Amino acid sequence: MKSTKWNKRFHGMLLIGIATLILACNQVKETTKETLKKGGEVVGKGASEFIDGVSDGIDQTFECKVKLSDQLVKDGIQTGIFKIVDDSLGHSKNVLTVYFIFTKSFNKSIMVKAFNKSNLEIGRVSKSFNQKEGQACYCDFIFDNRTKIENKGLFILE
Repeated sequence: MKSTKWNKRFHGMLLIGIATLILACNQVKETTKETLKKGGEVVGKGASEFIDGVSDGIDQTFECKVKLSDQLVKDGIQTGIFKIVDDSLGHSKNVLTVYFIFTKSFNKSIMVKAFNKSNLEIGRVSKSFNQKEGQACYCDFIFDNRTKIENKGLFILE
């Protein structure tokens, strides 16, 4: 009789121990998943902030200005954003991309003159346009591959 009682107690304790282990393992698994999830959120947020920071740094580094001539303003030309990028051959910072808004029909060429921070001309290029009133477009002005647009340059569009 003693051994049967002891066996029942042993089996009962064994079942309680196994149940406790299963619950503990499940708790560890859930805690690990939650920790990994939070860690992933932190890493994702950090990477996003890093990329935003790099982008902001580039925006701050290139403090170039785009100016329209009085004639282009009279012709109904407006500009939106502009960017300075590498050309398709990988030449460094020799392309000016400008977003144009045409408030009047426009069928002429626009010349862009690039100046460095000392106000010395470093390049010029022209593009022809044939736009109707109300249209808008992006335009790439690709300078000679030896033209390196500086961070405080000036572009005069005429």
